[in-house]
Formats: sequence, C-alpha cells, structure tokens
Amino acid sequence: MGASRGKKPEEADRLGRELVERYYAFQEEFEHRPEHAMGRLRYDQGEYQARKMGEAIQQLVRRNQRTPSKQVESEIKKQQSALRSLLSNLFDLRLKLEKAELADMEAEMGRLKTDIERRESNREKIIQKFLSQLSGEADDLDW
Repeated sequence: MGASRGKKPEEADRLGRELVERYYAFQEEFEHRPEHAMGRLRYDQGEYQARKMGEAIQQLVRRNQRTPSKQVESEIKKQQSALRSLLSNLFDLRLKLEKAELADMEAEMGRLKTDIERRESNREKIIQKFLSQLSGEADDLDW
C-alpha cells in the first residue's frame, strides 16, 4: 500500500501539468480560432462522458454475469444505445474538426507556396541585400 501511495503524488503532478498545458493550449487556440477551440472542448467533454458511460455499462455487465436479470439486460441495451448515439455524435464532431484542421493546413501551404515563389523570383535581390547587410554596405534604398 505504501508503494501505491508514493505513486499518487507523482500521478497528481503529471495530471496537474497536463491540465495546465491543455488550459494554455485552449486559451491560445480560443484567441485565434474560438469556434474550433469550443468544438475541441465539446469533443473532450463528450469523450469523457462516453468513457464514464462505458464504465457504467461494464459494471452492469459484471453484475448481470453474477446474477442474470432481464431488467439489467434491458438497462445494458438502453445504455449501450445512448452510448452509441453519443459516439456517433463524437465521430461527426471529430471529423468536422479534422476537416477544419486540414483546411487550415491547405491555406498555410498556399501561403508558403506563394512565399517560396516570390522568394525564388527575387533570389538575386535577396542575396544582394543580405550581402550588403553582412558587409556593412549602405543600402541605396535606406531612408
């Protein structure tokens, strides 16, 4: 029992750090993309709820294995149906979030492609400007 008590503070510290990191990540995401941040929060809350529902179903299943009952079987099916509905909603929400992330990545790729093309077309100017800066030459276009 002493060994398990020794692990609990470490686990609490780890969970505390994880919560703080997730909180700051949420704040940052909320500043830039509030709708996406709220969707991620709804997903995390739903996933937590689904895990709790799964644990409750497992307890019912164990109880029904010890003492079979039509009433418990009915409750298991009812809760499984509710869990299935929640999981279906979570799947759709996660897919929506992933599609939004993909759209953001594609937009960023477009910006990077434009930047690369612009830099390629201005290659000699960029090199000359950097050469002038490094060698201490005055730039003709300086104010």
